[in-house]
Amino acid sequence: MQFNAVQTFTGLTTVQQGYLKYGIANAFPVAGTLKLNSTGTVDINGFAAGITTLSDGTGGGGVITNNAGSLAVLTLTQGFFSGAITGSSNLSVI
Repeated sequence: MQFNAVQTFTGLTTVQQGYLKYGIANAFPVAGTLKLNSTGTVDINGFAAGITTLSDGTGGGGVITNNAGSLAVLTLTQGFFSGAITGSSNLSVI
């Protein structure tokens, strides 16, 4: 699934398996919670992104990938995110 417009929903988004891909900067709601299962991937796709809450899903964390732009993670819940954050983007954990 690709987000080509800024999403305004709030609450929990779980990527159980497959890909959630950004088609625009800050496509995922910054105020939302992102949970990645071990078989889920979020591709920031070179856009800037902010994630307020990031946590492991079933089986641990999945993969967040980005080859440009920047990623800001504001809160890690449940103590950790055990998935991989890959690519050549700038990462800020606040």
